[in-house]
Amino acid sequence: MKKAFLVIWGLLIDDLRLALGTILSVIACYLLNLKYDLGEYGGWLLLSLIILSVFWSLSAESRKYKKRNKIERGTPGVHS
Repeated sequence: MKKAFLVIWGLLIDDLRLALGTILSVIACYLLNLKYDLGEYGGWLLLSLIILSVFWSLSAESRKYKKRNKIERGTPGVHS
């Protein structure tokens, strides 16, 4: 039961990290648009930052799962 709780908690934390990155991207683009009046470019900047935050989160997940699989298989040179 404790392990299932920890897995669910880990998934929630990862989703919160993705949501927080997206929210911070939106706020940063909004503030940049207010200060520099980017106009149409502000929307493109916002979209690119959201996509970047999603890819960053997915790549972090991928690295974590690869490391976990190496540890479970007992690959030499990888320590927990």
